[in-house]
Amino acid sequence: MALVRDRGLVRMLERRYTPVKPLVDEMRRGYELPAIFYSTRHKMKAGVCYSIGGRTIRLTINPHLKPEHIEPVIIHELAHSIVQYLHGNVQSHGREWRHWMYKLGQNPKARHDFFYLYELRKGDWYACERCGHRVKTRRPLEERGAWHRGCRGLFRLVEAGKDLPPRKAALDVMPASDKSAKIKELLGQLKQAQGMKAESRNIRRQLRMLGHTGGLRHSL
Repeated sequence: MALVRDRGLVRMLERRYTPVKPLVDEMRRGYELPAIFYSTRHKMKAGVCYSIGGRTIRLTINPHLKPEHIEPVIIHELAHSIVQYLHGNVQSHGREWRHWMYKLGQNPKARHDFFYLYELRKGDWYACERCGHRVKTRRPLEERGAWHRGCRGLFRLVEAGKDLPPRKAALDVMPASDKSAKIKELLGQLKQAQGMKAESRNIRRQLRMLGHTGGLRHSL
C-alpha cells in the first residue's frame, strides 16, 4: 500500500496550523487542513503537497525520515498548501511561501539536506571537486564530464554503489606518472583533432576526468 495513515502526523499538522489559523481566515475563510499520509513510494523526497485548482488534495511524508525531521517537513508542505489556497499558482518557493514559513515558525529552506535518504537510491556517489557537494545517481557523471550547476565544479566518482558494479575506478588510484603521460597523449590528440567537433569534445571530457582543466571550457 503506497499511502499509510498515521494519527501522529494528523495531530502534528493540527498543532502547527492552529497558531496561524486566524491569519489565514483573515485573508480568506474556508481553508481546511488536508489529509496527511506516509507514502511508501518516497525515496529521496522528504514530502509532497498535492494540489489541484488551489485546493490541497493531500500531503505525503517520507516514512524513512528521522523523528526530528518529520515536523519541519510537515511545516514545509503545510506552507505550500496555505499558499496554494490563498494565492493560487505562484512560484513554489517564492515570496509567499517564505512569508508563511516564517509565520509557521521555521526558516524557509527549499531543499532538504537529509543525506541518509540518498542511501535508499541505487547508484554511485559523486562529489563536486570544488565545493564537495555529493550526489548519488545511476548516470556515469564522471564519464560524461558533468559539472555542478552551483559552483561549476566537475563531479568525481568517490564511492561505487554496493548494489551496482563499479563503472570506473577512482582517479586517485592512478599513479601520477601514468596520469601525466595520459594527459600529454590526450593533449596531442586534441591538437590533431582541431575542426572535428565531436572528437574534440570527447577528448576534453577525458582530460577533465583526469583532472586537467587548463584552457578547457567547463560546459560541453
